[in-house]
Order: sequence, then structure tokens, then C-alpha cells
Amino acid sequence: MNEQDILEQFVREARKIWGNAVDNLNIKVRIGDNINPNKNYANASLEHPSNITHQAIGSSLMRTSKNLTLQIHPRALNLPSDKFRGVLRHEALHIGYNRHDKDFRALAEKLGIPVSFGHEGVVKIQEQQGKGKRYITVATAKDEKEGERIALDLFRKNRTKGYRYRLEW
Repeated sequence: MNEQDILEQFVREARKIWGNAVDNLNIKVRIGDNINPNKNYANASLEHPSNITHQAIGSSLMRTSKNLTLQIHPRALNLPSDKFRGVLRHEALHIGYNRHDKDFRALAEKLGIPVSFGHEGVVKIQEQQGKGKRYITVATAKDEKEGERIALDLFRKNRTKGYRYRLEW
């Protein structure tokens, strides 16, 4: 499978989610192992200019970058076709949602799109130790309810420090 084949398949999947809004986008595909080093497990990544925040309401695309690059790790090319399609569908959701937040997960569930790969059932609890600092994973949970409980316990424990918490899938 070459980059053009992947692009055509990705655009088909993206149209199923966002309709013809994807026709106005300039999407490039790159195959390589230089995906975000903090995500060494990732099969793919959708890159966009950092000054653009993607916005969607449900499956209605409100705003996105016109220039997107779909990075595909070579190991993804060895996935069974249904798993590879799931990777593309997942990345297509990122056209409208930057992160795996509640809205991303809700639409993914509604459309039967995987939220994560290789980490199913694991919720990461992340902590930010000051405004503008990076979030770091401080705990994991088996599901969202347990993750919320752990995050609330950590928040209460560190209330005076001003730490922030979020769940990540």
C-alpha cells in the first residue's frame, strides 16, 4: 500500500464522518517511524499547524486546519485490513477533535470507531503541576469511573498546590 492508496482510503473514511467538508482540505500522507516520540506505540498521527484548534459539534465540522498530514508508522501497514481501517477512522475523527476528550469518545462510540489501540481499557490520569506545564501520567485506571475517582482523590490531596488533572485514553 502506498501513500496515495492510504490517502484515498483516509478521505473515504473522513467523508463518512464529516461529509464533503473534507474536500476543501489539503491532506498529505507520510509513511515513516518519526511519529511523536511521546507516542512510541502509535500506529498513526494526524498533524496540523499548532495554532489551529479543531472544533466540531457531534459530526458537524466547525473549524479545522486546511493543511493536515497523516503520519503512518510502517508497522500499521502490517495490520489486518479491518484494524488498519480502524486506525484511519480514528485519525479522521481528529480532523474535528484534537484530543480524546468526552466529545471525541462519544462520537467514536456512536460511529463504532476505536478510541485507542493496544491500550484498550486503560485510562490514564494525568497531572499538570502548574499552568502551562506539560501533563504527565501519574496513574492508570481500568475504566472512566475509576479514573474519575482517582483524579478526584489526587485533586483533593493536592488542592493547595493548584495541580490540574485530566483523563486520557
